[in-house]
Amino acid sequence: MYAYVINHFGNKIKYLEYELYFLVHFKQHINNDIDIVYLYSINDTPDDFIQCIKQLNLNIKFFPYDDRGITLDVSFGSHYLHFNTLRTCNYLFAYLLKDYEKICIVESDMFILKSIDDIFSLKTPSVRVYGYDYKNNVKAKDLNKKDYCQDTPVNGGVMVLTPSYKMFKKSLKVLKEIIEKSCKFPNEALLIGSNKKIYNLPVKYNFSRYMLTKYKQFKDIRLIHYDYNVYKPLDSAKESYHEIEKHEIKKKFLKLYKEDVYDVYKNKINEIISNVFPPIPN
Repeated sequence: MYAYVINHFGNKIKYLEYELYFLVHFKQHINNDIDIVYLYSINDTPDDFIQCIKQLNLNIKFFPYDDRGITLDVSFGSHYLHFNTLRTCNYLFAYLLKDYEKICIVESDMFILKSIDDIFSLKTPSVRVYGYDYKNNVKAKDLNKKDYCQDTPVNGGVMVLTPSYKMFKKSLKVLKEIIEKSCKFPNEALLIGSNKKIYNLPVKYNFSRYMLTKYKQFKDIRLIHYDYNVYKPLDSAKESYHEIEKHEIKKKFLKLYKEDVYDVYKNKINEIISNVFPPIPN
């Protein structure tokens, strides 16, 4: 049995909205036998957020966790000002999803083009390794021989893992070192530091927006990841940024997102949000 996992923390409606659009669109591309698990912090995820997710009626499973004293209320020099990057390490709680043979952690800043369900046939742990084999799920060599605290050779936007209490405990131990060093990319550093073996995730499962100018050189791309970017496809759709985008391929996919995701689901999602968060009367 397999599951896709979304990791949530915080009370910003902006991120909830990203998740709502991602989930309702993503569900259309996955097999019904594969679960979606909403992993969330009990400490600052509002109950109203859970109600919004439930109103999508997608049969999503919920797994609450307590991250206080682990990534919350811990002194850490976060690289980003708009949120504490240490909390991206909360993916480690997914190791506790013992009912699943494998899990795939996905972030909500992605535009799904087609099914990625065959990702569960890959070895674990798998993550996209920069500059590595674009096509094959091969072992990435020598990742553990260098301290990747202030840079990273991987992108943790999509990760395929095997749940394991042993790995959960090991990750907690490695996390302490990451906190001491104030690592710039803590979740990627945690993955590398906790695993002796890491396998390359083929690029088709995590195709960065930074590679879009070379899109035509690749085949069978399943999703586009809008990583390291303040403005996500949803922001572009709302403000029609695609109309001023100059690059042909980048413009094409932002326009496609607006037509296939935003325009299709905006009424439903706006209704869900307004039902739970009614507008303040003048």
